Amino acid sequence: MIILAGALASLLPARAEEAVKAGDFYLISRQVDGTFYGSHQVLEEEAAGYVAVAYCGRKVWVRPKSVAWSLMEVENKRLVRLEYSNGRGWVEVCAKAETHVSMADIGSDEDPLIISNDDSANPLPPGSKLSRISEAFANKSGGKVKGTYHQQ
Repeated sequence: MIILAGALASLLPARAEEAVKAGDFYLISRQVDGTFYGSHQVLEEEAAGYVAVAYCGRKVWVRPKSVAWSLMEVENKRLVRLEYSNGRGWVEVCAKAETHVSMADIGSDEDPLIISNDDSANPLPPGSKLSRISEAFANKSGGKVKGTYHQQ
């Protein structure tokens, strides 16, 4: 029984790490004190609905909604950075991401507030990657999630 419990415990963290694997890039919004507030994934390869941009010289593909969201986060006094998972935590790639990509850079002159709240611009179905991460941690602890994977 003890061996079985140990084997199961060793599998649960592996499943959570697979949900966000090393190399995954995100625009991450943090409170001024550094605590995680929200995030949008960016891609290293071209995909439908994404546009090519550069944050601190790193070329990535991002949804227009994500750019608008990052601008709104800054208006709400949060810090937005491009970060990636190294498998053990989050590493800053580009501070002040909002200064590197504007609405004009993605070919839009629309108000960021309108774009960031447009649900039709969200190609991900319910149960997105971050939701699955949250569920993995909730299932591991047997209850409500006490933190977030994006915490420092």
